Amino acid sequence: MPCLSGRYQAPGSPLIDVVILDEDTLPSGNEITEEQTIAADVPRLRALIDTGASRTCLSKEVARAANLLPVGKREMISASGITPVNTYLFSLGIPFAHDVDPTGQIKERLAVFRSIEGMEFNATNSSFDVLLGMDVLSKCSFKMDFDGHFSLCW
Repeated sequence: MPCLSGRYQAPGSPLIDVVILDEDTLPSGNEITEEQTIAADVPRLRALIDTGASRTCLSKEVARAANLLPVGKREMISASGITPVNTYLFSLGIPFAHDVDPTGQIKERLAVFRSIEGMEFNATNSSFDVLLGMDVLSKCSFKMDFDGHFSLCW
C-alpha cells in the first residue's frame, strides 16, 4: 500500500503536491490507483488536505492552465454563503517516492484518482491551488497526529 507522509504546521492542515492529468492520455486501468512515472513537464500544484470539503476543488487559474472546460455548475456552500460555481472533470495524481536507483536518484510514482468532478474555488491570497476533498480522501487512509505528522495511504 503506497503512502505519503510528512509534517504540517498546527493549527492547520497538511499541504501536499498534486498534478492534474488529462484523462485521454492515461492508459486504461484501475479506477482508483495506478502507478505511473511522472513526466517532467507536468506542473506540480499545492493541495490542502481538507476533510471538511465534500468535493475536490481547484482554482480557476489551474483549470485554465490545464485546459479544462466546465462541464456544469453546482452550488458551493461555504462559511461565506452559497455560490454557483463551475465544475470540471479531471484525473488527479499524487506523487510519491517509490524507489531509489543505484545512483541515489529517487524515482517518483503517481497514484491516480480518475474521473473527479471538481468544483472551482477562489484561491486569491492562498498558499494552495487545490482543495483535496472527501471524494478523494474517502478512497484513502488519512491520519493527522497531534505532534504535526500526517500520513496518507491508498
